Amino acid sequence: MSGLALTYDAAQGGFDLALDGDRLAVDAGIVTPVLVSLWSDARVDADELVPDGLSDRRGWWPDTEDDRHGSLLWLLEREKATVQTAARAEEFARGALQWLLDGGIAESIDVEGSILPHHRLCLDIKVRRAVSGQWEYLWEGTETYLEDVGGVRLQLTAA
Repeated sequence: MSGLALTYDAAQGGFDLALDGDRLAVDAGIVTPVLVSLWSDARVDADELVPDGLSDRRGWWPDTEDDRHGSLLWLLEREKATVQTAARAEEFARGALQWLLDGGIAESIDVEGSILPHHRLCLDIKVRRAVSGQWEYLWEGTETYLEDVGGVRLQLTAA
């Protein structure tokens, strides 16, 4: 698994391709796939409620209820920051990262939502490496990765 590396630009509030000098950076590890899983919009099923009556169900067109790519965190963009919204955000983040547990890449995923001052929703996500030789290369160079990305404190731990 290898792909272009992403970087978060807090000033723009979004992601961009990372550079390595004058070239695009490559990430052969776990960081970029986790970022893509959390911040790509998963497709909403036809029977699910889309906010504000929008008709755009977003996501990748072949997504199904049992096989989604990305997360449903986008559904919360216009929600009030309440305890219920934090619980839904936790559920959506866990669902987006479930493939790490299913594939034996992660041993555990802990997600905790909280409401910060000024009614801001915050997620604290901790992913711990599984003790498995098969996916060891994904965690190389990721002793501990810690970043605050758009209201999400993301920690990947290989140790």
